[in-house]
Amino acid sequence: MSRPGIARRPRLQTGLVGVFASLLACLSILPGAPETFAFTTRDGREIEGATFSRRTPDSVSFILPDGVKRFRFEVLPEEIQQRFSYDPERAAVYRERVREERDARVAAERERELARRTAAEREARRPERDVTLTGRVSSVTGTGVMIVGARATVPQRVMAPRQVQVDGPTTLSPNRPRQYRTVIEEVERPVALELGDGVVYLESAKFAAEAVDGQRVREKVFAIGRHVGGGRTLARFTTDEERAHRFAETGE
Repeated sequence: MSRPGIARRPRLQTGLVGVFASLLACLSILPGAPETFAFTTRDGREIEGATFSRRTPDSVSFILPDGVKRFRFEVLPEEIQQRFSYDPERAAVYRERVREERDARVAAERERELARRTAAEREARRPERDVTLTGRVSSVTGTGVMIVGARATVPQRVMAPRQVQVDGPTTLSPNRPRQYRTVIEEVERPVALELGDGVVYLESAKFAAEAVDGQRVREKVFAIGRHVGGGRTLARFTTDEERAHRFAETGE
């Protein structure tokens, strides 16, 4: 029984009112439809259904039915310029900064490209790879030394077989036989240069200043053609890489 003097409220109606109020609250916070623009540019282009995309100090980009397009403020009508706060001075400063940044990127890329080309050209002109020269000093001149009993080798990469163990004894199977397979790999091996009777000329003023007759020699050198002296033509080497590059470029 209901108590006298107290009216009942329909629970279903109260619940529906609450749900409706919640829906209204949600709808009130949803973003509205994006603003669209229709205008005619100063060069006569008719633009309709344009939606704002991006603004910079010197331009505005709009989303159009055929894609995103950028318009400089100068070609937009006055009302669009005002709508997006066009400032000619700020636009000029912005464009100058963009131009300077672009020029700096282009200059940096040119410098990198020049450095790459220079390195490639230098590598292409690189003289004989490092040569290991051994022998004994027989005489010293002002700019170098005569080496007798000379032997010169250069590193050369060749393909060679190698045995690799693939099975063998283990802790649990100590008597398991060893099994191998052959793999072919690239290795570096010294290859001897032809030096005739083993007499060569080492061009190095610094080395000549410190060398004495009979001194044993073992140096990393570069081959730089031939040396003519004492009625003989000898293989010529140098310890100076810059000198070797100069020879590769000029032949002298």
